[in-house]
Formats: sequence, structure tokens, C-alpha cells
Amino acid sequence: ALPAIETGRSAHHTQLFDAEASHELAPEILTLAECMKDLGYYTAAPMTSPDGVYNGVMRGYDRLITATWQLPSLIGADRMIRHIEAFGEADLFAFLHLSDVHPWNAKGLKFHPAVESHLPLSERLFELDEHITSVRLPRLKIYQEQFWRSLRRVDRNLAQLLTYIEEHYAEEEYLVSIYSDHGNSIFSTPVNGVMDVIAENSTRALWMMRGAGVPEGRIVNELTSSA
Repeated sequence: ALPAIETGRSAHHTQLFDAEASHELAPEILTLAECMKDLGYYTAAPMTSPDGVYNGVMRGYDRLITATWQLPSLIGADRMIRHIEAFGEADLFAFLHLSDVHPWNAKGLKFHPAVESHLPLSERLFELDEHITSVRLPRLKIYQEQFWRSLRRVDRNLAQLLTYIEEHYAEEEYLVSIYSDHGNSIFSTPVNGVMDVIAENSTRALWMMRGAGVPEGRIVNELTSSA
């Protein structure tokens, strides 16, 4: 998904199907950051995963601060505000990668304390498949509660960042885009015991935009592409 979003090209064009692909993005394929840099923006990713660094998907960023596995919105929002404070005199293009609501296999996940303390024991103990991927996680109450708790955390932390932007910029001076790379299987009902990875919840992905030229309060349910 990241190569598609950053280049506007589908995987059969970039030939990048995995974060650990054996080759680099072709130099003639420009990334979004490279395009923005050509337009004179100071480009930065105050917090992002290293997935797109080695294959060239994150080309064009003047500043990259990467972390593996943990990309919490609390730290990300603070880093973004500090970035704006430090380089606000320039025209800024910034990318912030958050993982709070990403569904994780319980094998490597520490559940939110409120989830562990409020769910009955019968819903906190379950048979675990160590090798199941995030897009095939089962419909369990503990995964759902983890998602809602994490979403509230993101909402709370991003509110601080968005408020800061509104207080320091006129609406015609900024554009904020919030998007996700895939849906969440934990709200889907299995078909014959098998998770349907093309079910509505599994494929539905968020895309919200606010700022210059964007009408407020519009909700569109049309099928779109990350490319």
C-alpha cells in the first residue's frame, strides 16, 4: 500500500509487493515527496516506519525519523508540533505514520490496560495462532475493544495537533489528509470458518481531508483507490 500511496502507481508498475523487496523503486518513478520537494517544500517525516526507506519509496524527504513496530500518536503529534515550531518559516510537507489502531496478533501485542481490566477472563483467554496475519485476525471481543480504546487515544492525541494547526494557520494555508492502508477483519463474520479478506470491513479504508479548497462536512461513499 505504501508504494502505491507514495507514487500513485499500482504494484504491477512499481514491482514492490513487500517491504523487504529485493530491489529499489525505479528512479524514473517519482515519489510524492520528490514532487513536493521540486515545488520548493521542506519535506519531512517526523515519525514513520523504516519499511519504505531501503526500497526507495521514501525518497525525497529532507528529514526522516524512523522507528520499528511502535509508532504511537502521542509521540507523533508532539514531534509534528515541534517540527512545525522549528521549521515553520518554510513551506512544509510532512508525513506522519501512526500505528495505534493497526490490528496486531496477540502474540506480540500488549493490550490496553483498560481492555485487560474490564473484559471478563473468559474473553481474554483464547486459542492463539502465532502465525496469523493482521488482515486475518478473528472476530474476538478483545481485539474489538483494543481497537476502540486505541481509536479514542488517536482522536485525543491528534486533536492536540489539529488544534495547533488551526491556531497557527489560516484555513487556506494548510491541507491535512488522513488515510489508512487497509480495513480490519475483526468486525467481519467468517464464512465457513474462514476469514473473508475482501469483506466490507476488511477492505474499507479511511480517507479524510480538511483545509484549502475542501468543503466541510461532505461524506462520500464512492469506491476509490489509494493510487
